[in-house]
Parts: sequence; C-alpha cells; structure tokens
Amino acid sequence: MAVQSRLLTLEDLIWAIWLVLLAPIRGGLFLDGGPATLFLLVAALGFWVSAFLGERGREGPRSGWLLLLSLGVCTILIDAALKQIGAEMRWRMINTVAPLVLGVVLAIQHRSTGGRTWLRAPRWLRRVLAWPFVMILADNFAALIGAMVDLRSPLSIFETDGDLGPALFTAFFSLGLIAPMLYAFFVVAPRRLSCVEESAQPRVWIVRYLWALLTAVVGATIVEPLVAPPPVTAP
Repeated sequence: MAVQSRLLTLEDLIWAIWLVLLAPIRGGLFLDGGPATLFLLVAALGFWVSAFLGERGREGPRSGWLLLLSLGVCTILIDAALKQIGAEMRWRMINTVAPLVLGVVLAIQHRSTGGRTWLRAPRWLRRVLAWPFVMILADNFAALIGAMVDLRSPLSIFETDGDLGPALFTAFFSLGLIAPMLYAFFVVAPRRLSCVEESAQPRVWIVRYLWALLTAVVGATIVEPLVAPPPVTAP
C-alpha cells in the first residue's frame, strides 16, 4: 500500500480555507451550544462508527494507540457537548458506559484481526462518517492557537508586561511543546485513523503543524478582526 508522503494534501488545503475564512466568519465554537454543538454530537457518532470499519480494498493494520487516543478525545468532546446542551444525566451516563463496552469490542476486533476490521465499507462512505469530526477537532485546535496569539484574549502568550524574556519563553513553551502535543491528539491521531494512507513520517507532520499554525494565526489575527461585529457600547 502506498503511503502518502506529500507534505500537504487536499485536506490541508480545505482545512486552511476553513480556518482562515469560514471559522472566523462563523464565530464561536462547536462547544458553545446550539446547532453547532448538535452537529458535533452527530459527527462524533459518525467517527465512532467509522472506527469499526475498514476501507474496502485499502485496509492495512491500524495502530491501537491511534484508536485509543482518537476515540478518547471523541468521548471527552461528546461529554462536553452533552453538558453544553443541558442533556439529562442518563445520556451522560450512557456516554460513560458505551465507550467502555464498545472499546472492549474494538479491542477484541483489533487483536483478532491483527489491527484490521471485521467490516469494510467503500472509501467514500468511511470518509463521510469520519471527516466531519476530524474537521471539528482541527477547528478546536485552531481556536486554541488563535486564543494564544490574540492580544485580546486572556490566554494570549504575548502578555509581556514589558519583559521580553518571559514572553519569549512562554511563546516557545506554548507553541514549541504544548501546541504540538495538542496537535498530535486533535489532528494527527484522528487523521491517521480515518485515512489509512496518511503518512507516519515526522517531517510531514512538522510541516503540517507549521501550516496549521500559520492558518490559525492568519484567521485569528487578520480575518476575524475584519469580520467581527463592532463592540456594543453602553448608551
């Protein structure tokens, strides 16, 4: 099976358009409640379904760590979304128990098939199921990066108080260590799980991380201020 070694793919271009243009215009986050949060729940369920399926004619062995990381993040976001829409406690309890049961089934499938799946689906169907949630995870990652670089945000890493040394250390620590770890959880793991052809080469993901960083910064610092509504002043 050929492994993608291209530094940027069509998905990276689509993601860039989303982060630079659509996300700032849309405003808010998928965890702000309302229709966007309901869409997150539907997309997360689709991602879970895709985890049980292999791509017909393209299936290769999958990493158990990718399954664990991706579905763990997925379960956490489902719980957060249920809180945001005010779901009853029984639904949150179901979200606690169901991943444990399904995780056992996935583990049995993974072990018995050597990292493959019992069921296979056409590539387009598996992508339709998986990619909406992958894009949501990318959006959440970009929102965090945007908050880090936005001077108006309380999470901004550029709150220097006139002291350049601590500011440089904070920027290096945040963008050189914390953000890459989050990128691995929110982007690398689910993308590699949802697409069996994705590269595992570190240099590929380093370039993609820098690309994601650039698009998130442009969206947060240039596009969003242009399209954001003016602040409402008290009479």
